Amino acid sequence: VPCLCSGASCLLCSCCPNSKNSTVTRLIYAFILFLGAAVSCIMLTEGMESQLKKIPGFCEGGFKINVADRKVDKDCDVLVGYKAVYRINFALAIFFFVFSLLMLKVKTSKDPRAAVHNGFWFFKIAAIVGIMVGSFYIPGGHFTTAWFIVGMAGAFLFILIQLVLLVDFAHSCNESWVNRMEEGNPRCWYAALLSVTSI
Repeated sequence: VPCLCSGASCLLCSCCPNSKNSTVTRLIYAFILFLGAAVSCIMLTEGMESQLKKIPGFCEGGFKINVADRKVDKDCDVLVGYKAVYRINFALAIFFFVFSLLMLKVKTSKDPRAAVHNGFWFFKIAAIVGIMVGSFYIPGGHFTTAWFIVGMAGAFLFILIQLVLLVDFAHSCNESWVNRMEEGNPRCWYAALLSVTSI
């Protein structure tokens, strides 16, 4: 099992059950995406700015960002709200886009690039954190507008794809259940089809 420190053994990984590298890698990438979504949700909460102001020297003079939006009068406004969500997801998008380019035409786990994909977790997480921190230093203005448009287009495509998949799933389930209703116990399958349809 690949650990955060790759080849070196660690206590956490010795406790884990044996599994394939690719399975653990997928779980870790899914956890990274889940963690990014959770941090984005936290940045959207109401009291986050007041909690950040409780950290001494963080907002008042300690953490300075050049902001193109002059309506922002406090330093912590850049770190919360939808602008923070754009920056966090920008960092994740850049990281996964670079990795998708790096993994082009990798067919087997014997490829040397597959070792980078399945290991080196410390460096990958450090890169994600570095890109996230760096993204907060990008001036607002056009960046926020561009990521708003990218987010809207991505959300539209995501909803469209989900709608197509949902309709296809419902159609295939309906077809399968109608076939079973015609072949076997019709009342049981008719009741199941009627109850699921009414929900």
